[in-house]
Amino acid sequence: MMVLLKNSYMKTLNTDFPGQAGWFTSPDDFLRHGYPPSGMPCAFDNGAFLRWVPEDYIQMLIIARDKEIKPLWVVLPDVVGDARRTLRLWYTWEPIVRAFGFPLAFACQDGCEPEDVPRGASCCFIGGNTEWKLTNAARFKGVCDWLHVGRVNSAGRLKWAESIGADSIDGSGWFRDGIKVSGNKRLDALREFLTGETKQGVLF
Repeated sequence: MMVLLKNSYMKTLNTDFPGQAGWFTSPDDFLRHGYPPSGMPCAFDNGAFLRWVPEDYIQMLIIARDKEIKPLWVVLPDVVGDARRTLRLWYTWEPIVRAFGFPLAFACQDGCEPEDVPRGASCCFIGGNTEWKLTNAARFKGVCDWLHVGRVNSAGRLKWAESIGADSIDGSGWFRDGIKVSGNKRLDALREFLTGETKQGVLF
């Protein structure tokens, strides 16, 4: 399972765990703090969870296309916690974003059913509130080629996401304690998980 996070420390993790650690970026991060390193796995959020700015979203896609950055997928605009409005936004934005040539992720929000996921989606991005996510995320495995779970911020939640077959996760909480050489329990847990993933890859 791939870990996609918003922090420059992911360059180090990608070096130590190639192909397992990637860069998860939103329009604000992308335009103000730089682009994912060449060859590093990355995915694009839409920024709706904090601040939706359509112009920044389009600008991110234009730059990514021109610089030949190839994200795993791009999350189309959504409404946090509202499946019905998110589906309406999909049909508005799908032809716009598809024109850039990127795989598309549909944000599954509270009330979404597997049969609601549009056929053109390459990724089910599991959003929604925590209770809905934990109860329903596993039902979306196999609906698209890729299953991503948002807001995974602990070792226990990592193991849960892996157990339901998630292909990737993101979470903003891993760097709340900063980045220290030692003594950072959050990052130690993250590295321990990635080390276990590496050993499994060698074993199987």
